[in-house]
Amino acid sequence: MTKKLALLLFIGLLNLTGLVSQNDVIEAPVYIGLFYHDPIIGIPNKPSNNYLKLATRRNVGIFKNISTTWLDFEINSNLKKGGNNTFGVILYDDKEGDFIKRNRFYLKYIRHQKINQKLTLASQVTFGGYIFSIKSNNITGSIGEPAIDGNVGLGMYTKLSTIGISVNQFPNSTVQPVNQTILLKRHFNVYASQRFNLLDSLYIISRGNIYLIKNSENEFKNFVSISASINYKILGAGITYNHITGNYFSLSINKLKTKGTASINVELAYFAPNNKSFAKNTNTIELALGYNFANKFNK
Repeated sequence: MTKKLALLLFIGLLNLTGLVSQNDVIEAPVYIGLFYHDPIIGIPNKPSNNYLKLATRRNVGIFKNISTTWLDFEINSNLKKGGNNTFGVILYDDKEGDFIKRNRFYLKYIRHQKINQKLTLASQVTFGGYIFSIKSNNITGSIGEPAIDGNVGLGMYTKLSTIGISVNQFPNSTVQPVNQTILLKRHFNVYASQRFNLLDSLYIISRGNIYLIKNSENEFKNFVSISASINYKILGAGITYNHITGNYFSLSINKLKTKGTASINVELAYFAPNNKSFAKNTNTIELALGYNFANKFNK
């Protein structure tokens, strides 16, 4: 009974929050607090070793059945004629309670082209699919509705700086799992980062992200996030501020050597919501685990 009630409340909540018009729901991927770990944003960054990243965003306590988990895998080719290619796979799982799930899967391609000795232009395309599924229950049978989905991005980077823009969910696909149509609304991300070297092995990384999407009233809604971390050798500590939701406090281990040039990255963050957007603390944590393989591409 509790689970059925939760499903009904979820559908009702979509209407109350203004995300649902009479028949349509506007949907976008969950906004990740540590946005620089989110591969769906689709802004290409400088290549490194081939790598595998597994990350999750989840709640502890009464909201523990709400979680998002993703996997990002990249292979970088050797440098040829002033550029190189990156190929990858993204898997994304979003769980909303006991009944509702959203799955995304993409193939990724990035082209890095050197403009000069300091500046590189990079373009990225991710294309794949989306599935909205409802687990069988006493209200409805098992439902799974697929759609095509994709993201494109363009960026420029130097050794210490990155800037880029992306168009996300560009096909503007729709699914209709029950009575309402879900629109995978096209939206935009702007991203920038800068590294400041202070002393030997001591540096600061600042990052910014602007997320733009039109709501059901055709008005732009935005999230602005600013992040800063201070790092010494393999250890780091940071804070990410979002002007709508609150702050993320993080600790990290960066490039912990394992064998040869292979290394491990770990970042753990705790979300402290503001009182305006959240009546209760969701006890949200985000964890990113990365492994950089030893076969480094040739610069």
